[in-house]
Amino acid sequence: MSVFARMAEEDVPAASVGSERSFSLSLSQALLTADKPLLEKLLQTNDTKAIEDTVSDLPTPLALSLLEFICSNMFKAPNQLYTREGWINTILRHNSAFFSQNSRGRASLVKLNRHVRKRLSANQALLRLKGKVDTVVYMSSIAFRKRQREATERQNASEPLLTYEE
Repeated sequence: MSVFARMAEEDVPAASVGSERSFSLSLSQALLTADKPLLEKLLQTNDTKAIEDTVSDLPTPLALSLLEFICSNMFKAPNQLYTREGWINTILRHNSAFFSQNSRGRASLVKLNRHVRKRLSANQALLRLKGKVDTVVYMSSIAFRKRQREATERQNASEPLLTYEE
């Protein structure tokens, strides 16, 4: 029985269920409970509309966990990168601002970037994904340097320029 059918039987309002194509509820539950078989089953979908709806309904911290799960599995089975490209692109498109401001997110992006670079030497089809990851990593480094510069300026602004002694 699907999650949507089960929730309909329990009279859960439709607004909390999400769209008919979204399975963010199941994905959230699988991420929170670390249910690897369910995560693998859910990630097998290639329907771009369902992926788009699901990722847009997913909270950003769970999107980061999903990206980390996908990346960890890609390192173990590199050929999964081809089937997970749609998921990765959609996650990056919806959550890149959060990833660039979060240290865990930046670390995941750097790992993903390294892995994609290694795979690029073998297959040029990953060029679009590499471009997306490169852009997000570059923008996150710019934002990080900007925040550091602003923090330094704030610290310098709080110090008095002149001190008068009587």
